Amino acid sequence: MLSLLSYYRSETEDKREDISSHSYEIYNRFCDLLVKHYRDSREVAFYADKLQLTPKHFSKLVLDATGHTALFWIEQHIIIKAKQMLRSRLDLSIQEICYDLGFSELANFSRYFKRVTGYSPKAFRDNPALK
Repeated sequence: MLSLLSYYRSETEDKREDISSHSYEIYNRFCDLLVKHYRDSREVAFYADKLQLTPKHFSKLVLDATGHTALFWIEQHIIIKAKQMLRSRLDLSIQEICYDLGFSELANFSRYFKRVTGYSPKAFRDNPALK
């Protein structure tokens, strides 16, 4: 299954002339960092620092390139990973999945998942109709 980031990259490839090449380059580098470090940090400042940019400037470049904030992409990437694991790794408890995704406490993961999706990790796992 393609991740949201890969999908967006392929969709914007043809429209690249409309996007500032610098913004697009930063977005692509951000995607690579996100795939590598999503377990380490969910903070925009972390990725901005890795790209040697201020968080404000980094956020503006990502917004210009994609129409969405860097925080949106971070959340979406983590939620896609969480959903994949909750559905495919039934051998793991929700707590084990939470640790694998870089959360230190199940309560934090559950609140994060529910804030972004509208339902708890358990409800998602138990109800195949939820997407």
